[in-house]
Amino acid sequence: MKMNEELPADVGSVLTQLLDEAREALKNENKSLFQRILRTVRTVVENKIPIENLKSSLLHGCDRIESLRSAPSENTEVIIAEYLRQMYQRLSTRISTSHWE
Repeated sequence: MKMNEELPADVGSVLTQLLDEAREALKNENKSLFQRILRTVRTVVENKIPIENLKSSLLHGCDRIESLRSAPSENTEVIIAEYLRQMYQRLSTRISTSHWE
């Protein structure tokens, strides 16, 4: 796939919405909702992302977040929030709009 290939708009929209919801669930300390959203993000990425380097990067983010959640430390939520922000940023380079500045 070409490096400048764009993500299908519907997939980008779904994933950015899910990441927004994950960020809110994390902020509100809703662990079960956060986990369900993260599983959904992983499923969408695995099944709908045609761009291999983007898919790999997003799955890496999901893996790291799951690892952090399984062995929490004092800064776990801050680090997870940063992974979510980076995942969103990776997506926003492939779609036309972004509101996480």
